[in-house]
Amino acid sequence: LYQRETVERMTRHFIRLAEVVAANPDAKLGELELITAEETEQILRVFNDPNAHGVRGTLQGLSLSERFEEQAKNHSERIAVVSGDMALTYAELNKQSNQLARVLRAKGVEADQPVGVLLERSADMLVSI
Repeated sequence: LYQRETVERMTRHFIRLAEVVAANPDAKLGELELITAEETEQILRVFNDPNAHGVRGTLQGLSLSERFEEQAKNHSERIAVVSGDMALTYAELNKQSNQLARVLRAKGVEADQPVGVLLERSADMLVSI
């Protein structure tokens, strides 16, 4: 069912879990660090490097929201999200996201200010993001 590499990684995580629990038996499960320092480095440096995944040209250096705006502009009629019976195109998702942003701004939320979101996985959750 699993590739050899996957089983080996799971084994390393299980061993790491046993070591961490033995060193701190009173720790809560959510406080335990299962991934190694090497994996943390890989996540932070390799997986998050936009140049490593072919992000070039007009998208390089753009924020997530700017990248989405570009995607919505270039592929407005493509389906962006399907949730249950609902499907939104990039244009529709962008429009709804902008409407929500305007409502938040009218309520005093400023740029880069965190806003808590409590929603089930849905198209509305993506609109809020």
